[in-house]
Amino acid sequence: MTFDFGQSALRTFLICGNEQAQRFSDRLNAGKDSKKIFKKYLLQLHLLYIMIVDENLTGLPLPNLELMDNSNSKNNNSEDRVTAADILKVVPITRKTLWLWQKKYDFFPDPVKEAHPGGKGIVGYYPAWVEERCKQVYSLQKNGHTISMIKEILKKEAEDKSTKKVLIVDDEKKFATLLKKFFVKNDYVVEVAFDGLDAGLKAAHFQPAIILLDINLPGLNGLEVCKNLKNNPRTKNMTVLVISASLQYTEKAVLAAGGDMFFKKPVNFSELLDKCNDVISTNEKITIPS
Repeated sequence: MTFDFGQSALRTFLICGNEQAQRFSDRLNAGKDSKKIFKKYLLQLHLLYIMIVDENLTGLPLPNLELMDNSNSKNNNSEDRVTAADILKVVPITRKTLWLWQKKYDFFPDPVKEAHPGGKGIVGYYPAWVEERCKQVYSLQKNGHTISMIKEILKKEAEDKSTKKVLIVDDEKKFATLLKKFFVKNDYVVEVAFDGLDAGLKAAHFQPAIILLDINLPGLNGLEVCKNLKNNPRTKNMTVLVISASLQYTEKAVLAAGGDMFFKKPVNFSELLDKCNDVISTNEKITIPS
């Protein structure tokens, strides 16, 4: 079968709408698909076109035309960074707006430009957190916040997260006391809560960057505490490291509740400290708008 690029682009717009056509164009410009995958996509598109225009086939279900990922060829660091095209897929803004947020308002740093692995030009990569930052800025603007208000919100969040503050939540008082002494010795400011209710109150007031959360708590279960923290605008950005000696809880359940990491007791204090230091270091790399 012979493919005509111009016709295919037109069909993409007519069948799938402008958003899909733009994604198709961005993907081709970034050289993200190999020629083989590109031809497969065009074949899908051609078949879909036939199904729509042919009255004898209109009753058939339409195939999924989601743009294909060549997952086997992804860079090992792909989960740690995103491109402008990736951001525009999930945040309904224009490239000009993205540029203004980056250059004029300093909401995030410039992308690191690298040669495309396939030798097809230059690709700009942002840190992965930029995608969440764009979602947040878009949501704030949609709710009526001005640029100056957004800058203040982001500045306060970044300053709060960069502070070495830890909240330990555990009903085993001896364990909690030992852990507190260890972290204080390593220059952390530490608060302790012994049940789920107290944990929520102290998290909102103390504003720790990290919460070390046990699951088996009296009253409110640790997983429920975690869900509540992640659903509260004042505590949702805190990193929650869940700790448990129980065999009934899995890492999958912890992540589903909103936890960021899972540790089994007995836990190595030095390993826990290393993870917390990594979190603080990462938080400090998130830019504060000037």
